[in-house]
Amino acid sequence: MAQFEFPQLPHINDPNLENNALTHPSINRHNNINDNPCITFHRLRFLGHFSFLMQLTNDIFHRYPTHNARQLQKLVDTISARSQLAEFALGTQLDSKICASITPEKVRANQRILSDCFLAYIGAMYLDIRETRKGGMCDEGGEIGLFVKGLVDCWLWQRISFSPVVTIISNQINSYHANGNDNEIKFGIMNTQHINENAHEDDEGSESTVSSNETRNHAVYATIRHIFSDISSVETSLNGDSSEDGTNGDTTLIQNDHLLRISNQYWRR
Repeated sequence: MAQFEFPQLPHINDPNLENNALTHPSINRHNNINDNPCITFHRLRFLGHFSFLMQLTNDIFHRYPTHNARQLQKLVDTISARSQLAEFALGTQLDSKICASITPEKVRANQRILSDCFLAYIGAMYLDIRETRKGGMCDEGGEIGLFVKGLVDCWLWQRISFSPVVTIISNQINSYHANGNDNEIKFGIMNTQHINENAHEDDEGSESTVSSNETRNHAVYATIRHIFSDISSVETSLNGDSSEDGTNGDTTLIQNDHLLRISNQYWRR
């Protein structure tokens, strides 16, 4: 399954901000390279942590409108964990820019340095946008918001790519492809109830055409239902949580954009 690429690391116009964000304090202790006592590595990290969490929370909140507060918090905590921030630093090749008192190899293996520098870089971006470029607050459509959204996209895609449920589904789809049964997957076992819920009827009572993306989404969902007799097992595997009343949550993770990505991967023609 193809892997989504990490978003490109945004450029910081102010070289002093960038240097302060990418210079680990172990260097500062031995070399006085910071001319502005207000712009320190730790202060940038503090600001970056706030900025990242603000954008991440906003993205998760709007990405999953049916998730309860506990599910949303679990996602935010997981994505903002030190180990995941270190992965983001490696994925965006931020590690190659870090100056530290240890070798580059040890930097790449040090989650604390990677995550701290990643957050400090976000903080430097925030100041660069607000002060250097005279930008406003970094909303979801701003540079930081789009960058964080791209990181979340990659995190979700990796999570789905390595899911055993999706592995089984993809193998089944490939099997259908090998037997020339694409149409059976696309239309033969589609859940018409879901299609009808989204289709409109004209004056003569005939259904209007459903968009190709919507059709593929329902096709994948129907394939999942076809492979698994109990859809709740799929929901549990992908959502990894339950709703507040103890029942299985919505199939948000296998619907919407994630489901479309799976369909695009296997039905791209």
